Amino acid sequence: MTSHGHGTHQELTSSLKSGGNNSNSNSGSGYGSAPETDAIVINKQSSNKSQCLFKWIPLIFSVAALVISIIILIEISDVKTNSDDAMKASSSNEQAIGHLSRNAILGQFAFEQRIRSDGDSGITNTRQYNDGDAMYDDGTYSNGAVSAIHDHADFINVAGMGELQAVLNGVEFQTRHNDYSLEMPSTTSTEYGETEQLPFPDVPPEVLNAGNVTEQIAELQEWFRAFKTQNKSHRNYPDYFKPNLCYLEGTWIMDDGVLDEPFNSDRHEIDASTWKELHDKIRFMVNSGRKDPLENLAQLPSSIRNMIDDIYPVISNWEVRIVCHPLSNDIRTARFRVADDISVQLLNSPLRRDELEMSRRARFEISKFINLDDPDGDEYSDAYPDGYWQPGIKQWNYLDYLMEQVPGKDNYMANLTDELPGGVQRVVHFNDNSPVNSGYYNRFFALNEADAMGATRQKRGYNDRYMFTAQTSQEKVSPISMIWTETDPETGEINEIEVESRSSYAIPLEIVYTTPLKNWNPYNVPHVPIDENFDFFEWLTKGFCANDDPLDGWIDFKAYFTPAEFYDYMGVRTGADTATSGICALDEDGISHEVFASGLYITTPPIGNNVGSVRLRYPIPPLHKSGDLAFKEVKALEKILLDDNYDDPIDGIAPDIFGEGRDLIYGFDLNLAGGDHEHMMHVPGWIVSNAWYDGDNETYYNGSDYKIFLDTSVANGHEHWVSAWRWRESDTSSQWIYVIEECAFSEEGPFMDGGCADGHMVLDREAA
Repeated sequence: MTSHGHGTHQELTSSLKSGGNNSNSNSGSGYGSAPETDAIVINKQSSNKSQCLFKWIPLIFSVAALVISIIILIEISDVKTNSDDAMKASSSNEQAIGHLSRNAILGQFAFEQRIRSDGDSGITNTRQYNDGDAMYDDGTYSNGAVSAIHDHADFINVAGMGELQAVLNGVEFQTRHNDYSLEMPSTTSTEYGETEQLPFPDVPPEVLNAGNVTEQIAELQEWFRAFKTQNKSHRNYPDYFKPNLCYLEGTWIMDDGVLDEPFNSDRHEIDASTWKELHDKIRFMVNSGRKDPLENLAQLPSSIRNMIDDIYPVISNWEVRIVCHPLSNDIRTARFRVADDISVQLLNSPLRRDELEMSRRARFEISKFINLDDPDGDEYSDAYPDGYWQPGIKQWNYLDYLMEQVPGKDNYMANLTDELPGGVQRVVHFNDNSPVNSGYYNRFFALNEADAMGATRQKRGYNDRYMFTAQTSQEKVSPISMIWTETDPETGEINEIEVESRSSYAIPLEIVYTTPLKNWNPYNVPHVPIDENFDFFEWLTKGFCANDDPLDGWIDFKAYFTPAEFYDYMGVRTGADTATSGICALDEDGISHEVFASGLYITTPPIGNNVGSVRLRYPIPPLHKSGDLAFKEVKALEKILLDDNYDDPIDGIAPDIFGEGRDLIYGFDLNLAGGDHEHMMHVPGWIVSNAWYDGDNETYYNGSDYKIFLDTSVANGHEHWVSAWRWRESDTSSQWIYVIEECAFSEEGPFMDGGCADGHMVLDREAA
């Protein structure tokens, strides 16, 4: 560009020196002779001044053109220089973005690896509300209820569960208030997130054919007795009490804008329409230690997991849901036992493990021992002559038998193979090397070729005891890719193949038994459709028998149609529970009947005819910290120091904690039941010691001469003051009977003998 400008300058200079004409001069004139054209006439007729002016015009234009050309060339040169600099700067910026994005990906990976090394996939905590002198007084994964479970039995299709924190494959998160719907992945569609309702058992024909309502009640009570005692000879119950595995599932998804509700609940949903809104809201709350009063916020992490052209970051977000799978097999309840988590036993008022069996405070273990020839065999049968609980190391076991029935994000139509290109390192079944559909959750597996240690049997995760994973073909799920290289054995040519992996992760939360109660409606209380004319407020305020305002039918969130006579009374309730007693509904003929909620209970209210409460929900979540060395050491120390009967009230190591002596220290709670609501009455330890205990003789007072007078919790806008006493048949009996002497709405009265004016006639102590 510079040499071109210099040549042009030389040419113009030469032209100026030759008078602006490159032809040879033929006269003495300084400007040379003019060509023989019409211009001669002009020159001859023009003055010398005009002739000079006209001769300079070409020169002026030439100089102007030269200047303009030089300016343009300089500008072009500057633009090119700036463009080169800009391209270099842009390239540097892209490299910086790429490096930062890559570093963010590896940083997130390292953070997840740190969490993985700390423990297993499992739950960590629930929201806590308490403090105390002991380290365990505030609770952990159980704050009085493991995983914050509770009852919404008035909702026909809801399992009550509050907020919880958990870890899945190194990703730590916090859910909203769950209250999950009893739904399962779709059996007919592969659409992402598609679900359908769990099937509920039919009513046994023996019940329907028993006769009138009273006779049906008596017959169905026997079916519940058979299930509770696991007595198939009394009633062949397995077809009518079906186990369902409800699980917590998580995966990284590509969505970064609009936030879709990940799973259904008739009571809660995430209070945000975008991921940014959710992240900002939960950070705002956590910053000051507050919570969303409706518990509709979740802490779901965001991560850079991929890049476009190795430059631009792709954001993924963590999504979780709770759904269920109807198991194809029966699970004998003998496979469950209360976990010996002593901190949970001592929380609030100490409870023995046998007392925790009916408590929502308890976490259960499920027996992992399995007979491959008869996995569903009865305890102490030929299949399990030594019982379900066998010590020692296990690999593929009963939990795998259950979880391998559960599909991943492709739903039940999943059909995937976990292998590398060319069928290398294909995953096959752990037990028999049969093909594995990796679209279903699995943990233990085998490979079709040996690894570096010479082994073919493997387990998901490096040290994660409860990492169940399923592959998926869903484009919405964030992939991880790599370049797989293969060398041609003949030519030595190296081929590069990009492979992708999309996965989700799950842990079992609980086994839920569905019963015939949802389909048993002997009064034929009609189901009321919800349309544009439906009056929600009216339904929320009506139904109380005491107001003579019965329900016109039942709806999904006020499902009362089980005859009240099926139960003895309502039983223990907590603040999160929504079902109540004292509800009436009209049958198809317009006749009013007292009815109970027909949805799912953790433990049913006490069933009449001496059946008692029946447990339907068995929480079995793994604990994240169970993979921690300190946790393992403590459990090993417990095994050495504690006998199996460590919490026996007489022969155990701490009768003052697990025996009757605990009441003198911790006190206990009584449930004031009956009517259309319940109250809790706490009896402090010092009251027990002063009013019901003879310290000199170390015996408990027995009978109506020894009364206490206490107030209850507030429920339905009021409290009660109750005078009560207790008795038992002998000093060796552990079963106390509590009696209401009199009751009032205030400390001053007026008092009613034998109960409360609003229908409370029972004072009962149950495990809480």
